[in-house]
Amino acid sequence: MAWITGWEIASVVSDAGGLGVISATMEPHQLVSEIRRTRASTRAPFVINIPIRLPTSEAAVEVAIAEKVPR
Repeated sequence: MAWITGWEIASVVSDAGGLGVISATMEPHQLVSEIRRTRASTRAPFVINIPIRLPTSEAAVEVAIAEKVPR
């Protein structure tokens, strides 16, 4: 589901008892926004999927650490 799972899907899945996933296939500033919007819409856990083949993957890891997304 890469390129289509953002904060909306992650929030709904997490609220339903699953583990919501944000796919980190976007620019770092967009990922920060997705993380914050997810946190604003659910208190349930969620994760980030970081495809390592993308040129933005290293920045996505840095964003995940800075935003304190659970591992």
